[in-house]
Amino acid sequence: MKKTRKDCFFGVHFDFHAMPQETVARYFCPDVLCEMLDRVKPDFLQVDTKGHPGISSYPTKKGTPAFSINADLLSFWREETQKRGILLYGHHSGLYDMEVALNHPDWAVADKDGNISDSYLSVFSPYIEKILIPQLKELALDYRLDGAWIDGECWGAHVDYSENAKNAFYEKHGIKAEDADEEFYREFIRDGFRNYVRSYVEAVKAVRPDFEITSNWIYSPYMPEKKTVEVDFLSGDYACNNAVVSGRLSGRYLAARNMTWDLMSWGQNAVPCSWQTHNRSTKEENQYKQEAAEIIALGGGYQFFNIAYCGGGYVQRWAIPLWERVAEFCRQRQFCHGARPYSPIAVMVPYETTSLEMSNLYTTWSKPSLSSFNTWVNALCDIQLSPNVIFESELTDLSEYELIIIPDRSTLTSECIKRIEAFVKGGGTVICDLLSVNNFSSFTGISAKNISRKLRYVSSKDSLSAFEAFTCDVLAEKGFGELYTENYFENDSICEPSAYFKEIGSGRFFGLSFDFSQAYASNVSSAFKKWLSGLIDQTGVHIPVKVKGSGYVEVVSARKNDDLLISLINLTGDHRRADVRSFNEIVPLHDLRLEIDKPCVLREMPKNQLLDSRDGIIEKLEIKKN
Repeated sequence: MKKTRKDCFFGVHFDFHAMPQETVARYFCPDVLCEMLDRVKPDFLQVDTKGHPGISSYPTKKGTPAFSINADLLSFWREETQKRGILLYGHHSGLYDMEVALNHPDWAVADKDGNISDSYLSVFSPYIEKILIPQLKELALDYRLDGAWIDGECWGAHVDYSENAKNAFYEKHGIKAEDADEEFYREFIRDGFRNYVRSYVEAVKAVRPDFEITSNWIYSPYMPEKKTVEVDFLSGDYACNNAVVSGRLSGRYLAARNMTWDLMSWGQNAVPCSWQTHNRSTKEENQYKQEAAEIIALGGGYQFFNIAYCGGGYVQRWAIPLWERVAEFCRQRQFCHGARPYSPIAVMVPYETTSLEMSNLYTTWSKPSLSSFNTWVNALCDIQLSPNVIFESELTDLSEYELIIIPDRSTLTSECIKRIEAFVKGGGTVICDLLSVNNFSSFTGISAKNISRKLRYVSSKDSLSAFEAFTCDVLAEKGFGELYTENYFENDSICEPSAYFKEIGSGRFFGLSFDFSQAYASNVSSAFKKWLSGLIDQTGVHIPVKVKGSGYVEVVSARKNDDLLISLINLTGDHRRADVRSFNEIVPLHDLRLEIDKPCVLREMPKNQLLDSRDGIIEKLEIKKN
């Protein structure tokens, strides 16, 4: 049976975004490329077919080929990967095509003032039928690629007032775009994007059913909506700086979609994090491994990205041994592939659309409610709790969770409120950040009043952290935690409860008196971590796995078949420092204590070695690297 993306665990991505007047494979070293394949042994390879400039790096008959092609790299890659049983996918830019926008400005998106984009295309234009679909069919039929990773998609989609878009809107609704409600019009454009993806997926599969396609970052944090378009897998390339945190956020998000997924880390720390920059510092071995560990622990596939130099014909020979060691590290942990994250705690992703002031259609990752979601996930990981992710747009069975956290969100759907009410009354516990509390006041009787921005101090008894954030007046009768108005402890009159709770049915509802996500995002501290640990303890949620001895261990629990997989990730190193672009030192962690809630047979992987445990407790555990 033919291997598919679902069977793939480890991949390598090489693109180079061929530019106008560029000679493809101007320096062609097939022996080095083959050495890379033989030593790194990826399950799949993603190579350049068309980058954002819109220039194809192979002799296409359907699009715009490069100015000069010294060697047909795509045919070479297909032949060599086929010999080795490696799947081959094209890195193909979709809506981001500067060449088509230059030659067909009437196919590009336009803003409300009529300004035409020089880079981004309209989903209502002939581009899809005349260029994109014919090229994808060319890759599927003529070059026999296994699939395509379409780049420049949801994050490259824009609110579109081009004539093509306005005419399509009028034809469907009988209303001029200029007279329409703005959000109603934006939803029409979003639906156009969904139909655009659906059209090229269906068109290519009509002639090659086994050709696998994804739209980069579809149904990711950039596009937090209900799944309505069928793609074969989910994938994206996460930020090259602070990549460990970026990976753990994006990984949990894609894992929650219950589909085949993988994530790609950049092999360079680029400034800025852009395809156009040449300011790239190569990452080191332990950076790769630390980033890979986050994805592998969550059950996903892992790939890394590196530039193919000299017009795509060369990779750095000196880097091959490094990539080989990274591949070996990943392969030793391949038993995690396909596992599903397991936790009694879930953080809800609010459905979000872009602000009316934004020209982007889908880049919601930086919106306040999703920033709040990010902060809650990071904070819980920082105190060694590994939350799952649930979506406001797809709330179904919540019975597997004991605690649900609702990040900051001033409005939630009536269906969401109804399901959360049932969850609490049925015995569940909810924590609401400040701005979300009022959504549930009809059944909790708790409300946040007189919200204003203030300087406050959160206390953990032996330390405190200052922050400026929104706070509110009293929410309910039962309070928890200390929030001080001054930075000393002597006078109880300057102390306010930091959270309030109420028992409802057989469950409990907690509301925060301050905007935790806003405060923690720029004030990570021991006081905040201890405060949050105390709040979680107060909820009574049952934590199945605990590690004591160091706060630098991230704990990720996942289930695969009948096994519970507990991954301990060493987070020492400079991965969070903005001024550190590469590092290789990760400090070993000693004398850790692992506690599991019930007696079980414990086996250390990848050594496959039985561990000496007593009632689910392992003393003096050690993590050397990752």
